[in-house]
Amino acid sequence: MYRRPAAVGIAMLAIMTDAGADPISSLLQLDEPVVVVQQRTIVYRGEITQSGVEEVKRLLDAAIDARELAIESGGGDVEAGLDLGGLILKHGLDVRVTGDVCLSSCANYVFVAGKSKIIEPGALVLWHGSMMQKNLLSNVDISSAETTLGRPLKWFERWQSKRVISAWLKQIRRREAEFYRALDIDQRITIYGQDVGCGCDWTFSVVDMGKFGLRNVVASESYGYSDYGRWSRPWKMLKVDSSLLEGK
Repeated sequence: MYRRPAAVGIAMLAIMTDAGADPISSLLQLDEPVVVVQQRTIVYRGEITQSGVEEVKRLLDAAIDARELAIESGGGDVEAGLDLGGLILKHGLDVRVTGDVCLSSCANYVFVAGKSKIIEPGALVLWHGSMMQKNLLSNVDISSAETTLGRPLKWFERWQSKRVISAWLKQIRRREAEFYRALDIDQRITIYGQDVGCGCDWTFSVVDMGKFGLRNVVASESYGYSDYGRWSRPWKMLKVDSSLLEGK
């Protein structure tokens, strides 16, 4: 599986992007995700981490007869999300969204990779950005690294951090684009809300998901409408303007 270069670890203290981890409630973002098997379903609950993905891989390598990944997650590590999506694609698993939400990296890389994609009543799939979005490097927050280290960064540390982050962003953007090409899904599903200026977490109707090439989605007829779901944070269901997707 893909491994982040060790040098990036320190530099990534400084990066804050919409595609990364979120301040989700402790109910979803556990210290370690819960990964268990229930009959022919692998159940994943919590933050998407490398350790969680390694456990999914271990279960699949153990030749269990899994047909489905059921997930509730507020997102997590971008590379771990891509790894998990790759496992789902490789093993031809269906993805079932349970509980409250599948957000951020869960929506970007896990939900979209399912052979069939089932959204249980009350659950939401929410996007809010990806590595495709513009000006990611300008969102680097040096102060977060300084707080973690307990001292100001020296000028060469600032320069080196941005240099390492820039190289990592280039690499991960390429990997994300290749992932979406393999799925034959329009990657702009991950940034559409930003393109239309909604300033929100967003979802789409099943019909509008299909306009991005996201097919085999099953959801209740009331999905995404007023008072739908249990998720407490603000979100919107966006209507897709097909003209914005043409000729790009």
